[in-house]
Amino acid sequence: MRGAALCRELDVMGPLQAVWALDVLIRGVLAKDAACVLVYRSFVEPQCLSRDLEGSHLNLMLEAGRAEGCVAAIQCLLAEAAEGGQPGPEADRLLDHRLRELPLGYRRAKARTAKGDAINRLATDPDPGTISNLLNNPRITERIVLGICSRRPTHSAPLEAVIHSAQWLRRYTVKLALVKNPYLAQKYAINLLPYLKRRDLVGVRDDESLPPTLRLAAQRLLDIVL
Repeated sequence: MRGAALCRELDVMGPLQAVWALDVLIRGVLAKDAACVLVYRSFVEPQCLSRDLEGSHLNLMLEAGRAEGCVAAIQCLLAEAAEGGQPGPEADRLLDHRLRELPLGYRRAKARTAKGDAINRLATDPDPGTISNLLNNPRITERIVLGICSRRPTHSAPLEAVIHSAQWLRRYTVKLALVKNPYLAQKYAINLLPYLKRRDLVGVRDDESLPPTLRLAAQRLLDIVL
């Protein structure tokens, strides 16, 4: 709701004022300002701006941002167009072998109430619906969620299911694990970067297993927080 309200404000601002407002918001997230962090949650979703603002207004904001050197805002505006993450193998190869013969509907239903080792098996499921249900299972722990976020190889879709879980995305360890997973679509990873502490931005910049675009984005934010 806060993100949508800010988008409405950006929509009525001139492009210059709007891009500076977005840049100040993201700089506030980098500085760990609690109010900015709260508002920015909606902007992790790459389609947030294009969904609520006219394309012509976004283009003018981008032009103004480039002229003004609003690096943080420019990255956010361009994130939606970023290339995907590293491609994963066929979905069946990611599943625990004991789940491969089970129908998708059964796996999704089971994820809501699973316990014990069944949770560990379902956490390998590349289906985002199964993962979404598992994240709402009262028996799931942070260790399991971090396992989902850190699994390699994987697909971006189950990682995106974690991003869409407000409960788990609040955890710093979860955000960091997601950013560091090269299989997450870059449009999400770039928008998660402002949450990171300086030492972790340095780690992303220096991690050669991550896409060059993401590493460069981390460097640009480091130039702001230095």
